[in-house]
Amino acid sequence: MTGRYYLAEAKIEGSEVVVWSESVPSPVNVRYCFNEYEGNLRCTNGLPLLPFRTDFDNSQLGARSFYDSLSEMTVTVKYDGCVRLDFKGDEIYLWQNKDIVARGIMKELQGWEFLQPSMLEAGQTTPKLTITPHEDGYVYVLARNVFTMFEQGWEVMPCTDMSLFDISKKNRPRGRVFLCRHEAKKGKSIVVPSCDDINCLQPIAKKIVYKK
Repeated sequence: MTGRYYLAEAKIEGSEVVVWSESVPSPVNVRYCFNEYEGNLRCTNGLPLLPFRTDFDNSQLGARSFYDSLSEMTVTVKYDGCVRLDFKGDEIYLWQNKDIVARGIMKELQGWEFLQPSMLEAGQTTPKLTITPHEDGYVYVLARNVFTMFEQGWEVMPCTDMSLFDISKKNRPRGRVFLCRHEAKKGKSIVVPSCDDINCLQPIAKKIVYKK
């Protein structure tokens, strides 16, 4: 195993995707959609298949960096009931009222700020969330329900997923969150899609001016 990756061919056979490459006689891992923001595979509901990889021991290392284009700017956020915190360390509590942490924090986001909401009860939806940039660029949120983000025109950035664990239940896995972005113009507010319970969103930026 060399650890190098090559372009491959693929075809769908039933419920499986069969992958091969003339350059790799005995493949051991595969990465999908690591050189573009949206690949050419679709789920049964018509939405793009999320990027994936099978080399889980190296899950936070992308095939190439997507972080040199992050918009390091100040944003104003209106989102009731949140606490503004620094994004730093090896793990982050994403909700005020739950012992659920995100691990695998990307070094490019260390020192950014995010808003920590409370996890909602079943059937509740998030309050209105608006993000207003102080300059042209991209605004960002952490999202668990990426399909809703796709439908509302947000991009889910490959190689940015962080694993969730419930430490009150012996580190039980609780899925993943992804960094999503939306292009925005200076002074023009972006309204973020409403979500429910564990899918509620965390705005993140280099600097946040928080308005309740």
